Amino acid sequence: MRCKNHSLYLLAMAATVMTSTSSAAAQQATVTRPAVPSADPSRGPGGLHFHGVAFDSARGMLLVFGGQNAADEPTNALWGWDGSAWRLLANDGPHARMEPVLAYDARRARTVMLGGAVDGGRFFDTWEWDGSRWHRITPNGPALGHPAWTYDPVRGRVVVHGGSRRLDPGREGQVMSRVTWEYDGQRWVKRDTVGPPERSAHAMAFDPTRGAILMTGGSAGPGAQREDTWSWDGTTWRLLATDGPPGRNGHALAPAGDAGVLLFGGWSELGAHDATWLWADGRWTRVDAAGPPARAMGAMAWDPIRRRVLLYGGTGVSGVLNDLWEFDPRSRRWTEVWKPAVPPRD
Repeated sequence: MRCKNHSLYLLAMAATVMTSTSSAAAQQATVTRPAVPSADPSRGPGGLHFHGVAFDSARGMLLVFGGQNAADEPTNALWGWDGSAWRLLANDGPHARMEPVLAYDARRARTVMLGGAVDGGRFFDTWEWDGSRWHRITPNGPALGHPAWTYDPVRGRVVVHGGSRRLDPGREGQVMSRVTWEYDGQRWVKRDTVGPPERSAHAMAFDPTRGAILMTGGSAGPGAQREDTWSWDGTTWRLLATDGPPGRNGHALAPAGDAGVLLFGGWSELGAHDATWLWADGRWTRVDAAGPPARAMGAMAWDPIRRRVLLYGGTGVSGVLNDLWEFDPRSRRWTEVWKPAVPPRD
């Protein structure tokens, strides 16, 4: 899926209408044969977009799960980056999918995976990775397309907001959601709260300087990108800003230690973005730093051990990307830490 098609996909995703029923069988996505992972760890995940990442601080490893490769095939491979090399950790457990929620629960030292999509259907299953194998968790969670999510280390909750959900039985279509969900390691709870307006393909991250979750951007429908920034403290949503990075969706957001929260990339009608933004002291500031090529649907995570933000994959002008970058909040510089070696010519 190239950048042009990707852009059209996001617009269609924001407005498309799908059929729904209330039965679990109808909501569950069709099981798809997973893409075969690269047998060569030097190729890493092989290039992905619509994937999930999380940093497992107990094991010092960046995890990359699911997503779609350059051949438009979904995968169920779980990869780990230990700071020097990639390892294929598992290709069993959850079915192949794109758009999975992936968040590391630091209190329980487990990585939580929720839902995702494939072939026009939604998954609503919940799984946990304990560092060596996957565990299926019951009950199921919400079936959402392109929600925003993050982990709240203060309250020990995985928080999910928005995305697209299906309409009632007998009605074609999907509608964007504004609902907030939380997972405490035992069950998913729908929070009864009024907050940001409906959106999808937005992003959230925990802001360590405020002790609250930050959310920004997203698609509001064809040609409509949101620019507002909100915070969630576990009880109340608060509007923090209506300016900052121009409206976009498919951007990546991650904590950046004492520096605040980092935003990179995304897509709008202008194309894919390559600007870096930092949220600190209640406002957005554009960081003047050369860095990764423009992309959307990449994913970032904070490495608290090396105190770097890690960015993997996404869709750029050249197609699906297979690169790994890190951002140092102290120097405010990007460094490409890995890309597959170019095979020697004969």
